[in-house]
Amino acid sequence: MIYLDNAATTYPKPQSVIKEGVRAALYGSSPGRGGHRLSLKAADMVYRTREKAARLFNCESEQVCFQKNCTEALNTAIKAQSGHIICSPLEHNSVLRPLHLRGNYSIFDNHPKEVLQKDTTALVCTAASNLTAHAYNIKEMSDFCRKHGLVFILDAAQMAGLETIDASLCDYVCVASHKGLYAPVGSGMLICKKPPKSSLIQGGTGSFSAGYSQPDFLPDMLESGTLNTFSIAGTGAGIDFISGKEIYAHETALCQILYDALKNMKNINVISEYPKINKTAPIVSFNLGGLHSEEAAEQLNRRGIAVRGGLHCAPLAHKRCGTLQVGAVRVSPSVFNGITDIRTLIDEVHKINRRSH
Repeated sequence: MIYLDNAATTYPKPQSVIKEGVRAALYGSSPGRGGHRLSLKAADMVYRTREKAARLFNCESEQVCFQKNCTEALNTAIKAQSGHIICSPLEHNSVLRPLHLRGNYSIFDNHPKEVLQKDTTALVCTAASNLTAHAYNIKEMSDFCRKHGLVFILDAAQMAGLETIDASLCDYVCVASHKGLYAPVGSGMLICKKPPKSSLIQGGTGSFSAGYSQPDFLPDMLESGTLNTFSIAGTGAGIDFISGKEIYAHETALCQILYDALKNMKNINVISEYPKINKTAPIVSFNLGGLHSEEAAEQLNRRGIAVRGGLHCAPLAHKRCGTLQVGAVRVSPSVFNGITDIRTLIDEVHKINRRSH
């Protein structure tokens, strides 16, 4: 199987990630929940992973809060806000659904200044779209928020691990570790400049256990319950794995080859932007003539190629592209893919396209 669905989760996972995860599972104990050797060993691993993440995102280690995925991180950050919130037109349902539930939000078209109100308190913006691949300028968004006194919540799901994400520019950075950090599935982080007003979940934290109130300091406030040591150990190993590698450039080069080939095919509608470092995520989205995206993806699946068909949980982005009814076929390579994989995909798309017309 040629796996090209890495915008959903990276696969395969590096052997070092798997080994570290298994090693953590063998500890057989909860970190911070006891003074015995196994618990201390697990706690040390969690601390070391926190330190690695802090160096990667330019923040303090206590600001790194482990979550089960980026969705949990986004919900935590969004639901802690009051007042009017602004978001981009390319957001994932992890942003759109919590905003819809709470109400009092606006979607900008080109720039957040278009919908700024007197009661606006926060901006939620994706680092890059999981459909069009468009990347927003994080520094520009950060400057806008500081100028207007807004909380800046960044959805870094598609860019963390590829480009440098400076957490000091944001109030919250939401990370899907299982994507660009090559961590196990079900791994995420929320990096907070300061504790939010409230937490989604309350419970045991291993600290101040005699009190009924949730701790108001990080990371304890946002880490109730037993931590997923397998996931956290894999995250640490994943950070080590990506260190020093030119993954973003490699994936972008593969996307450029695919983009150019698809643009030269008849009856192919390329939806995403031209792949370019610092301008897009390494994603190419397209449709084959009269085929629904899910049918096209299934045909590629039968030919041994894994891609994503459908709406990708981004209905607003599809509405913007005019593809809400048919979705899109999304291709997203990883460090483990090469030119041969892309050439094979191009050949198979050509065959399917020829047979469907």
